[in-house]
Amino acid sequence: MTSTRSSFSSTIVGGGRDSPRPRAARSTYSRAESLLTRVLKLLGPRPASPSSSSSSSSKKATRKNDRSNAAAAAATSDGASDSTVVDAAIAPSAHPIDDGDAVVHDLSIQDALAGARVMVTGAAGFVGAALLHRLLCDPSFNVQQVIAVVRGKTDEDALKRLPKSVQHLATAEEGQLLAPKLIVVNGDCTRPNFGLSDKEFEKVRQTEVVIHCAGDTRFTLPLTKAFESMADLAYFTARFSLLTKSVKTHIHISTTYVGWYLKDGSLVTESLTPEGCGSRVDAHATHVNTYFEAKTYAESCINSLFTSQVGRPLHGKTCRIVRLATLGPAAAYPRPAWGAGHPSSPVCAVLAAHPFSVDLIAPGAKLDIIPVDLAVNQILAVAASAHALHRLPASHRLSPKNPAAPTNAHMAEVPIYHVACGRGDEVPIAVLNSTSVKIAEPYIPAKNLLKVYDPFICKVVEFDVVRTRAVLGLPTLKADQDRAVEKSSLPDLSLAPGPLPIDIVGAVKDIWGPSVDEAWSGYLKMIRDEMEAMGSRDDWETFVD
Repeated sequence: MTSTRSSFSSTIVGGGRDSPRPRAARSTYSRAESLLTRVLKLLGPRPASPSSSSSSSSKKATRKNDRSNAAAAAATSDGASDSTVVDAAIAPSAHPIDDGDAVVHDLSIQDALAGARVMVTGAAGFVGAALLHRLLCDPSFNVQQVIAVVRGKTDEDALKRLPKSVQHLATAEEGQLLAPKLIVVNGDCTRPNFGLSDKEFEKVRQTEVVIHCAGDTRFTLPLTKAFESMADLAYFTARFSLLTKSVKTHIHISTTYVGWYLKDGSLVTESLTPEGCGSRVDAHATHVNTYFEAKTYAESCINSLFTSQVGRPLHGKTCRIVRLATLGPAAAYPRPAWGAGHPSSPVCAVLAAHPFSVDLIAPGAKLDIIPVDLAVNQILAVAASAHALHRLPASHRLSPKNPAAPTNAHMAEVPIYHVACGRGDEVPIAVLNSTSVKIAEPYIPAKNLLKVYDPFICKVVEFDVVRTRAVLGLPTLKADQDRAVEKSSLPDLSLAPGPLPIDIVGAVKDIWGPSVDEAWSGYLKMIRDEMEAMGSRDDWETFVD
């Protein structure tokens, strides 16, 4: 049967797994394969010929070897002397894996998002702008349209807030019959349907994937303002996704630091309630700032809206919460050090500040840094994996239309992923505080920096990445090898390996050196050099004071 299916696939789509499949062809293939399967079942089993059996076994072995080689390559890229990964430690499934998994496994990130209309809220922000660059300027992506939701005084002002390199895509080329690749919407995420009129709403009505990045990243806002800029935005954007029929996938961007209230030495797990935190609300400290506190309200809002409950109709959508660690400028895309000096990057703030006393640094204190371009790659990988589930038949165990799917169980949590380096690969605070990586003439007083960032240097709290690395097809970190997960417990399926760099530390090592310390040092010095060339920024004083 496997041999027949493989040859049938090649006949329909004109090639194997590496051939691009147009939407119409995929639909035809799916219906034809389903019909063929039914016919063969009616005919009953028949002995497999030696050649057929050999071909089937060969193809299964090839696919298995491809995945093993991809995992081995990722582990090898981390270097032999200080590698912090082991072979993918995913426990064998207690239940057989559905043959239909191949529908997703054979897709790359680009395949899963091809032809989709993707909305990005907060498109003028650090993460939003990086997403626009990847989706619109990377030729390997072929989304049909990107809808950028930006809050501006006027439509023209909203457009000007986007990166100059993508603004021209908001206008259809002369003689072009199709709509422009980029749709800029001057909208407000704190209002129903972004405050758009019925006519303007038509621009967003056909959205299929929503990536919600909008929010105010200042740590010092009063709680009421922080709540408005996080929880209100999360609610109204989720409301749009739930009530707009065309939307299939909703990705909510959050922060791993929602768990920073935990005790020294804790691990923030990929769940709403961290494992081992206990049931008493006074067992730990409170949130260190209103930004993190408001983010927890936003996550709870998303979970309450998208979780399945008895009495509610099944919405059939996929929703994922993606928490980001500490964002730094780009490692490579759209260019090295893109975003250097950005007020939303704590990494830039530390490099522009005067050194502070080493006596303030807790032993082992580290910062989990993720270059923004690599963070975007993982965000899109999670979004693509979740979106690809809509290609599965409704009877598949992970189909969003299957009432028996784990994510559709009564009060099941929305799956959470951590975009972080994880335990063992973080950057020591002492390195960030060293004059060897700071700009020659720091312009942020140390006391100003500590007003905002002091909580991050006085204790050690790490971020769990077991589920994320398993779904992304990355090898398990050495520190997590005793926390293996069953494949059957994962809410998403891994996609086929592709050219997009997914392993954060591996990508940094590929550019700056084989060891973790050497790689991060090279990355920080690149940012320092770029910031020195830019000169001081007036808005830093406002940001940190």
